[in-house]
Amino acid sequence: MNPEKHRLIHDLLSNSVQTRSREVTLMAGRRMLRYKRWKRAATRGFAMILIVTIATLNLYKRATPRPRQFSAAPPPASSAKYLSDDQLLALFTNTPVGLARVGDRTILIFPRPGDNERFVGRF
Repeated sequence: MNPEKHRLIHDLLSNSVQTRSREVTLMAGRRMLRYKRWKRAATRGFAMILIVTIATLNLYKRATPRPRQFSAAPPPASSAKYLSDDQLLALFTNTPVGLARVGDRTILIFPRPGDNERFVGRF
């Protein structure tokens, strides 16, 4: 070891007056280190709480179903427009079609096999 280091160690360990001063210095250093350690732990804890809170809110926002957008209410039934039989048959100009009364209802009859699915099957 360097002789200067020997002298420093000897000076620190030998004097009783300096021993008291050394104790005070070490206690002050301990307090400062304890405060720094506490501050570092508090900062880390706060950061972890903040990250967990943000993640939880983000997951909650994704899991919450969004409210559906509804269109305007349908018009009242009294304003419905009905077609007469002639107007209904006029809609199918190049297609053979007939009207038949079954009980209290009137239905369209298509003699060709694909016409029923083509015109009525969509609804």
